[in-house]
Amino acid sequence: MVTNRKVEVDRISIISNKTFEEAVAALEASVGRPNMAEYMKEMMETKTYAEMEAVMQKAAAGTGFMIFMGLGRKEGIGT
Repeated sequence: MVTNRKVEVDRISIISNKTFEEAVAALEASVGRPNMAEYMKEMMETKTYAEMEAVMQKAAAGTGFMIFMGLGRKEGIGT
């Protein structure tokens, strides 16, 4: 059975004087890149929500964001 769910999403726009490549590089530099094997091991060892949140926050590198998988433009469009 298929169910539908509505999800509210906020969209923001940021205008920068940097080139696209510079803006992407700055964003990528600020995003956490956890060692996924280590991250999953730590997550499996948690016993409480607070412990799980602490593992996530550590992996998020202070920005609140982390990369689980990255695709280049070619990989993302399947060419």
